[in-house]
Amino acid sequence: MRPANAIAMLLALTLSAGSIALAAPRRRAVAPVPDDVTITFVSRPGLLDLGSVVHKASETIQIRVDRRGGSRGSATLRAYLVSPDTRCSIRVDGQLLGAAPIVIDPQVPIGAVASHRINVEVPVTAAEGPLNTTIQWEASTN
Repeated sequence: MRPANAIAMLLALTLSAGSIALAAPRRRAVAPVPDDVTITFVSRPGLLDLGSVVHKASETIQIRVDRRGGSRGSATLRAYLVSPDTRCSIRVDGQLLGAAPIVIDPQVPIGAVASHRINVEVPVTAAEGPLNTTIQWEASTN
């Protein structure tokens, strides 16, 4: 009887180990593929110098979102301030930028050039000196 119990136990362990091995590939976590998109500043090289800002300044920039491989579709364009300067407010297409990303355009066609307006406002009471802020742009496919 002991050999039969040992064989039954060995068979049960083998079958359970086999089912775990067969089930493992179905349960394996797969890392999501990151969006393979790029943002190109068509009208400027990515550096916007407004010179001396008395109270208000604005500039129109052109951006193109591309996807490697040339496939089409749309993307969501976001922007935020990496290092906000409290002496000024910056808006893109009328939306006030801050430290958290906001959606600038929810449906940017991939491969097409889109224009966006950047407005900088400096209060009269602000201290003089260079404004030191950076706009970070992000795009993700829809």
